[in-house]
Formats: sequence, C-alpha cells, structure tokens
Amino acid sequence: MLAAKRLELLRELVSQGGLIGVLVNPDNSNAESDIAELQAAGGTLNQVLHVEKARTAEEIDHAFSAFATRKAVAPLVNTDPFYLGRC
Repeated sequence: MLAAKRLELLRELVSQGGLIGVLVNPDNSNAESDIAELQAAGGTLNQVLHVEKARTAEEIDHAFSAFATRKAVAPLVNTDPFYLGRC
C-alpha cells in the first residue's frame, strides 16, 4: 500500500502526465509485490509505468538511460537499502 501511495503523490507532483519510470531492486524480498502494487495503482490512476530492475550501479545507470530514452517525466525509486546508500 505504501508503494501505491508514493505513486499517487508523485503523480500529483508531475501534473503534466506521461510515463513514470520505476526503479526496483530485484534482490529485495518485496520487489515483486511492490511491482504488482504499483502496476495495479497505475491502472487505477490511468498512469503509464515503465519498470526497470537494478541491483548494481551499472544497472542503475542503464535504468535511468532507459527512462530518458522513453522520455519518462519522473522516476519513482522503490525503497531499498542498496539505493539509500547511493544517495
């Protein structure tokens, strides 16, 4: 439920619409359930999402390149200790 709320808040901040990129660490035990929750919330909100999975710094770079290529209007970085250590 927290992932869906974060998506709702981000969508309010990015009022112009468009694709939102979602970054998820596949090694996180909540990854798949968070992805499912975000996709369900995205469907309810009529929000297009593009999910990228990254567990290394190189994969994070690739994910953000993919977001840029797809012209994502904002990234949503899923909560994960690996990502928090990279801020």
